[in-house]
Amino acid sequence: MDIKVIITNFILQLKIAIVFLYFGLKKTIKNIMKYLLFLFIATLFFIKSYGQLEKRNWLIGGNGSLYSYNETFRSPSYNHYANYTNIDLSATIGYFLKDKFVSGI
Repeated sequence: MDIKVIITNFILQLKIAIVFLYFGLKKTIKNIMKYLLFLFIATLFFIKSYGQLEKRNWLIGGNGSLYSYNETFRSPSYNHYANYTNIDLSATIGYFLKDKFVSGI
């Protein structure tokens, strides 16, 4: 990973934070520290990562979601209240048979 790309991404996000601070946010130390922490975490998401796509490596991943809502139905003769929750978790695993060719589930 090139350090110039990391620094450029961080400076861009710092400029965005300064604009947000300028347009109506209180300029207290506590808020500035919160935004700097946010920028640091956001920068981690924008940094490109380079994976190993070579033969004899394992690929492991997964996905998850949580969905929840309440439902209310009222009529003169019937009241219905319900809570629905859906949790979805899935895992993936693969093995590189050749360079840049993976097989798995």
